[in-house]
Amino acid sequence: MILTTWFILFVLQCSVPCGRGQRTREVNCVTNTGEVRPDAECNLRIRPRLAEDCDMGQCANSWFYSDWGKCSSDCGNGIQKRNVLCILSQDHDLPLGSCDGKKKPSETQSCDMDSCNRNSAHWFSGPWGQCSAPCGEGTQERDVMCIEVNKREHSHHIVSQHRCEQGTRPKHEQRCEVQPCTAMWYHTDWSQCSKSCDGGYRVRVVQCLDEKQQISTKCNKALRPPDREPCSVKPCYIASSHGSCVDRFNNCNLVVQARMCHYGYYKKVCCASCFHNKGYS
Repeated sequence: MILTTWFILFVLQCSVPCGRGQRTREVNCVTNTGEVRPDAECNLRIRPRLAEDCDMGQCANSWFYSDWGKCSSDCGNGIQKRNVLCILSQDHDLPLGSCDGKKKPSETQSCDMDSCNRNSAHWFSGPWGQCSAPCGEGTQERDVMCIEVNKREHSHHIVSQHRCEQGTRPKHEQRCEVQPCTAMWYHTDWSQCSKSCDGGYRVRVVQCLDEKQQISTKCNKALRPPDREPCSVKPCYIASSHGSCVDRFNNCNLVVQARMCHYGYYKKVCCASCFHNKGYS
């Protein structure tokens, strides 16, 4: 015949290291053959409780203290302070002594900084400068100076770097990367204008190059620089003391570039261009 009964498998430790808490345990319905059965097959009215109170004894008090603060003096003798508190401890597994006033840790102690009569030299560094490369790996630099501090007079001045400890000198240069390199637009200078007046145009070569300066198709087309723009928009006809002054030659811009306006023929057929460029004497 198979019988069932309640069986306590294990009991957990108390929930607190000191004072009153609770501990839980696992209770299963088990047959006389050792098989675990549903709770409903055991007598629920006599089922052992899953949790019970526990008393680990009175909690102890202990002294807690902070780290020492900064010395009250920049040089010579001074005082350091810290906070000391008596706190009820429930988070420690070791027995703690009570807060005995005779054993209270000191809240102050003396401190001795460098002599006020002795000047000391230290390294000082400025902010890092701009990265040498707009993308990819570059370098950036900063100023590093050896400065002697007079503690008594609260003054300082730059001294030779040999006065400072060389082993602790901050870095003067470091690697930097603003952003990874990607394809970018490049362009040449503008060409000469196609006309010297009445509106011409000038051009330049625009190419998309990758980080290895190879032609690429990965540039943002919306950011492509223009490769053509208007120029020499002034009219060729000029009313002047010389009468009607117009260009009668299509390539008067070349005449101006070649500085041939001082020749009478070119001054006449390229009157407007020469006049614009002060070709008249």
